[in-house]
Amino acid sequence: MPSRGPSSSLFLPCRVLRTTPADWPQGRKGVPHEVRGVNPLPASGAAEAVDAARGPADKGSRRGSPDEPLDLLANETAGVAVVRNAMVVRDAAHWAAAVEGLGPDVDAILPVSIPAYPTEWWNSHPGPLIRRGLPVVFWPLQTHDEPDFWRWSARDLLSSLGVTVHLPANRREALALCRALGLRRRLAEAVIVVFGEQNFPWNAHAAGDRFARRFGAEIRVRPISDIRARAANVSVGEARAYWAARKSRYLLRGVRPGELDTALCTALAVRSILEEERALGFGVNCFGDIIPGGARDVPCLAQTWLREEGVLASCDGDFLAILSMALTSLYLDLPCMMSNMYPVSYVGALTDHFGGNPLSPSRRYARRRWRKLARLGHCGFVG
Repeated sequence: MPSRGPSSSLFLPCRVLRTTPADWPQGRKGVPHEVRGVNPLPASGAAEAVDAARGPADKGSRRGSPDEPLDLLANETAGVAVVRNAMVVRDAAHWAAAVEGLGPDVDAILPVSIPAYPTEWWNSHPGPLIRRGLPVVFWPLQTHDEPDFWRWSARDLLSSLGVTVHLPANRREALALCRALGLRRRLAEAVIVVFGEQNFPWNAHAAGDRFARRFGAEIRVRPISDIRARAANVSVGEARAYWAARKSRYLLRGVRPGELDTALCTALAVRSILEEERALGFGVNCFGDIIPGGARDVPCLAQTWLREEGVLASCDGDFLAILSMALTSLYLDLPCMMSNMYPVSYVGALTDHFGGNPLSPSRRYARRRWRKLARLGHCGFVG
């Protein structure tokens, strides 16, 4: 379960780089930087073919140092990425061992070098980059906030060999990329729990594997009975203490004490399961499971309370909405809202569902403009 705090969003900074400055042969200088990732490896044999085609081992190398200041890079990425200590590359074998030995806590490799200097380890010995499969990020020149144009050719070479290469146009774009790398890792490690029958269009049994293949997150389906079994073991004292810590933010109007206790027990039960599963978010199928059975232990308040603790929550087990909220909240580090969207121009479906014409826009909106209008309603809560 995500760590809890005053903010309702959970951005985990991407841990970028272990830098690898180098001893470049014949005075070449360069500094690879690393950042963990999950890019697919190229076809088998590609790296070996590249290594076989390279020239003889470099001789007479001497220690080099990058002209771009690494301390400035660390300051630029503070709060978004962690810049690892520089690693001097001694020779081709050390370059291969350094790159291929990067652990799963690295998101990408960030080469730093002398601007407009084209002969580098990643050009002469690209095999380790191909085999390791991490993305390469050529950071913008810090004093000019623009890319080094020599990296265009390096990007083209490495990309043609199956390496994912990013050449950000400026510092802002580079920092956005760091956030994206961190979000990708967070989703790859995430668990999402959905409760109840899978009878909505977001059927986790039928389509959850697509979600997992694309983002790495695991979707686990549990029955509603799991929540009820936990809720039955929540004491009145636990429920009242949970409410006492939150009631100052709410105004009660005609709420029956018994119904409030049910909501509190449901919230604590769901919370217990999420902690057990170490889940990023959850959803409960109300209209397709709880409501048809005549039960009233709906998790609306549970979703709101747990969202305040940083858990993503969606109505009716909608794991697609959870993904959308994760992409929004974790990337922007801002709270987000889930809601149904009703295009008001489709009068028939809305009339049959709600009766009458309750969602029609006011008279100040001409009917010819209705096709561009929609109302947000139902299934709505803000974290």
